[in-house]
Amino acid sequence: MKKLLALLGVAALTANVVIASVAIANADKKKQNDIRILQSKLEAILKSKTDAKWEVSELQTKVETEFGKGEITVSGGTYSDDNNYTGQTKKKAEFTFKGNATTDTQNTLKYKGEITLTHTYTKQTVPDDLNGVITVKDLGTLTGDDETM
Repeated sequence: MKKLLALLGVAALTANVVIASVAIANADKKKQNDIRILQSKLEAILKSKTDAKWEVSELQTKVETEFGKGEITVSGGTYSDDNNYTGQTKKKAEFTFKGNATTDTQNTLKYKGEITLTHTYTKQTVPDDLNGVITVKDLGTLTGDDETM
């Protein structure tokens, strides 16, 4: 009977060691989050450029600086025009941000899934200062007595 209890005690102790080892190994794995939790941060990065377009490589570098190298892959970025007849041209492009956690065999990356966001910037097509376009030489000298224009 003592031998049977000793054998059961050893088996229980071994099982506890195995369970603890598995728990520790699983604790080392990072939790993977859907990339949509970063939507507002990614939109803020896109909106940080209001007067120029993003090149994909430049945006990729910015995203890696913010979230870590290899975490997210950026693609897309073909701009289209949206003329609004106010002397400005709005340019729009869609960028896709893809979390790379699902392709990581080591399970060290944090983000999975993908999200597509739009970047818009405004390109000035008419100069702000019309004095550079119409000069006194073109109009002649105007005085307060001139009633015709």
